[in-house]
Amino acid sequence: IPLAIEYFREVVQENKLDDWTFEIYGSGPLVEKIVEEIKNDKQVQYKGQTEQVNEVLLDSSLLILTSAFEGMPLVVLEANECGVPTLIYDFGESSREVVVDGVTGIIVPQDNKELFKANLKKMMCETEYREKYGSACKKFAKDFSLETIGKKWTELFEEMEN
Repeated sequence: IPLAIEYFREVVQENKLDDWTFEIYGSGPLVEKIVEEIKNDKQVQYKGQTEQVNEVLLDSSLLILTSAFEGMPLVVLEANECGVPTLIYDFGESSREVVVDGVTGIIVPQDNKELFKANLKKMMCETEYREKYGSACKKFAKDFSLETIGKKWTELFEEMEN
């Protein structure tokens, strides 16, 4: 079972969170295995790939990543822009580039299953807690806007000219 599905199921069952659904988007070599694993689970749904990332995120409460490695995870930046907090495993330096731990989301040390599930429970059970993170995400996302990045590049080029 992929970790994200396992953790979601355990938190839902332990806390009787029947009103939550876990939607999985994307493609890759694990799709058949995931589809088989969730075929009888009404709370976990495989949605495939989508071109409407913002629409999906705007309808989401939380983004979770249980990856051991990510380069620069664009989906986390997109979630920030939509005000969706993230719960991720620490997959290296880039995790701290896209998530301000304790502000825009939570970074859990790799393989700390119990801490990940405890944070998932808190995010799922405490609406105000989740919304606080969501508000911070929107502010943080402005640092990655085209306008902000463009201005930084322009300043860098001007500095190099002098």
